[in-house]
Amino acid sequence: MDPIDTLMEEHRRIEEVLAALARYGRALAAGEAHDREELLRYVEFFRDFADTAHHGKEERILFTALAEHGLPAGAGPIAVMLSEHEEGRSHVRRLAEIGGGTGPLRPEERARAASLAGSFAALLGAHIRKEDEVPYPMSRQVLPPDAWPRIRARFETYESENAARHAEIRKPGAELAARPPA
Repeated sequence: MDPIDTLMEEHRRIEEVLAALARYGRALAAGEAHDREELLRYVEFFRDFADTAHHGKEERILFTALAEHGLPAGAGPIAVMLSEHEEGRSHVRRLAEIGGGTGPLRPEERARAASLAGSFAALLGAHIRKEDEVPYPMSRQVLPPDAWPRIRARFETYESENAARHAEIRKPGAELAARPPA
């Protein structure tokens, strides 16, 4: 499969789980959700699938290829994407801290988790739109045809090296995305 198509397909999966996270955040804010385990399931998906699997391919393969072909990594679109990846990781770490406590979520934890869930969903949703509209189309323009077989091969290697964990995390992601609105 085309590397950009792969990344965009992953975006659609991430967006589905982001929508579920936003619903979960609203349930937290309304006092309807108290379960740390549920919060940790979202953390696991975003840490393992969105960050390790998806951002891993972007950062280690696509953005590296763009930099090798003259697009600066320290400025412009790549720098913005990398900065937003770090900002998202910070949100996920803070959600993990809340989820790592004991007992049901306390009211102040629910409020904090609800706020983080909402801001993370907004951040990552906007980030995905930017990637779909700027660096991905730019990649098709900047990268020469002879670069794509190597990028495709590196994507395949990355996926095969991480196949078991990526397959393992896809199922909970699909389950989270399928949750009814709270």
